[in-house]
Amino acid sequence: MEIRKTNGRGKRYDSILDTVGDTPAIRINRIAPDHVTVYVKFEAFNPAG
Repeated sequence: MEIRKTNGRGKRYDSILDTVGDTPAIRINRIAPDHVTVYVKFEAFNPAG
């Protein structure tokens, strides 16, 4: 999984289709046991809401 270092806010796109697949995934550290890695999609960055 590619980890992006910058956020998507403030970027300009030529088409809404250019934003597909660019919703950030964030690792959640405190929910799962130590041997499990959990990622969630941060839909607040999704242009469709």
